[in-house]
Amino acid sequence: MNNLYMLNRLAKEIGKFLPFPVFFTIGDIKSKDMYSSWLDKIGGVTNRINWDVDNLQLQKYAEESGKEDVYGKKGGTVSDNILVAFRSNISPAVNFVFEQLFVWSLISPLQFHHFGQSYRFTKQMQEAIQKDEERFGTNRIYPRSMPEHCFVPNMTGEYFSEHVYESSINSKSYHVEFCYSKPEDVVKFVMDSLPAKALGIGSCSNSEGSISIYTPCPDRNYNFRFKIAPVWRDPRTL
Repeated sequence: MNNLYMLNRLAKEIGKFLPFPVFFTIGDIKSKDMYSSWLDKIGGVTNRINWDVDNLQLQKYAEESGKEDVYGKKGGTVSDNILVAFRSNISPAVNFVFEQLFVWSLISPLQFHHFGQSYRFTKQMQEAIQKDEERFGTNRIYPRSMPEHCFVPNMTGEYFSEHVYESSINSKSYHVEFCYSKPEDVVKFVMDSLPAKALGIGSCSNSEGSISIYTPCPDRNYNFRFKIAPVWRDPRTL
């Protein structure tokens, strides 16, 4: 199956979990085989548009829909004629890392595991868990080894929404976890670039061989990181 089509499907699956609006374009500049979507609410693709290389059509759509704050600056990442553009109103660093991970997925596929959010208060966490159960039509999972963590699977059981109780946090804390057998290779691919350095993106090794990529969000009270784990683990077995 077309790799661009598969990556577009992955991007949509990830977009369903993110609690903020995003726009993404994935395609081949030469063949103009392009996929573009706005996702402005959890689980909702509001529009599908065609991307032209000059961005004129996209710019017109952004202006007419009043979504310039989501669209942000023109651009994206181009590698071997493949264009990947990810836009959100969170931060340029978050957008950049998503772009790099999507480009990597065309080289050697990443496996998306979950989107996670931490909560300072248990009431907030329980309300969010209940909403996810209603949205996916599935039941929550409490891993025995991580009692302060809760996972809600999507319908297929392939992806999860993670909820974590952390009483010490004082800001919104989000993370996205992907799986790849050699996390260091993925992190090196993301970090070995001038944009990564200019955006202040950093990394740190975690336990059990995983590595986290930290993305600054200077205009928002957010903590956002990407975790690359060496193996996919089923929360039911943890």
